[in-house]
Amino acid sequence: MIRAVSNMADREYLFALLALNSTYHNHKEQAAYTILGVEGAFFLGLFLLGNWPPGVDSVPDWLLALAFGLTWVLFHSALRFQLRNRRLAALRVDALIRTLEDDCDREAKLTEVERHRPGRLMRFIDDTLWPVKTATIDGDLGEVALTDGAKLPRHSPAAYTYREATLKAEFAQKAAGKYGWMMEWIITGGSAFLLLAALTRIIFDPGAPSDNPADRDLPVGATPAALVMSQADLAKVGSSSRITVTPSIHG
Repeated sequence: MIRAVSNMADREYLFALLALNSTYHNHKEQAAYTILGVEGAFFLGLFLLGNWPPGVDSVPDWLLALAFGLTWVLFHSALRFQLRNRRLAALRVDALIRTLEDDCDREAKLTEVERHRPGRLMRFIDDTLWPVKTATIDGDLGEVALTDGAKLPRHSPAAYTYREATLKAEFAQKAAGKYGWMMEWIITGGSAFLLLAALTRIIFDPGAPSDNPADRDLPVGATPAALVMSQADLAKVGSSSRITVTPSIHG
């Protein structure tokens, strides 16, 4: 009777965790798409708006590249935070569902959960730059406080912790598209492409301002060829007896 009551309380606890992590997963997914949309609008605006804000042409290319690079780091770090926690929330939901579906007690085999321990570099890369599947093992939810061969009652928090750890180890060995892994790669790669496109626009822009000091005070949108005459043209004008200007009348 006592075990039945305890088992019922454990099930309610696991169901509450399931609801919490499902909501958390959806929130991280929506936040990631929102950040990617804002980031895309910011960097693609560089192409659509042209020379904006006014006077940006006078800023050195290296300074523009540095400014856009730092801005991208802010966007990308926030994006990676959302995607990584979305992946972990999906793994927790999977572990909770499998634990609630178990119909018998289990026996812990710690060799299944101790195979992969990522270094700090891999954790840093996964947190800020690029998805690393082995980095989902260490430090996310603590160690499995179990002994090898321990009995795990079904629908218990201990059974859930063990199930979660085994899924993390399995995921580290073969992602195979689980927990939105491929989509995480695509979104992260899209963010990196935005930075590459922005830097290409800054460095190889064919409409970049001239290095001639005489061209720096031209009106925005005007080209030097349209306003500045060459020395040969000036000589021709000087040799002419008269220049006739014919006004254009419209309407």
